[in-house]
Amino acid sequence: MPTWLTIWLGRWLGGERLRKATANDYRVWFGSLFLFPIVALSYVLINQRYLRDAGIVAIWAVLAAHMIAYLIAIFVCSRFVPAKLSLLLAFVSWGTLFYLSAVKFTLR
Repeated sequence: MPTWLTIWLGRWLGGERLRKATANDYRVWFGSLFLFPIVALSYVLINQRYLRDAGIVAIWAVLAAHMIAYLIAIFVCSRFVPAKLSLLLAFVSWGTLFYLSAVKFTLR
């Protein structure tokens, strides 16, 4: 059983009540929805240039740096960007990612 499901079931069976999502919850989740394609695309671009010949430590370092930058960006985005704007930007960023994956990153 997935860990998140086990934790959720334990909290639910323990009597914890579900609550409505707050505005902060929406800002965090829509911000991460917006930022994930950007981080994924930047990792692919770095992978094409640098990580092709890199060792495991370099790959781990780049992944760790991307994850730290992603978490900082989510924090900043959830602090200063409204949820509706993040959702609109998420549609744009996911559309751009799908377009680039279909046009630019096809197998040759």
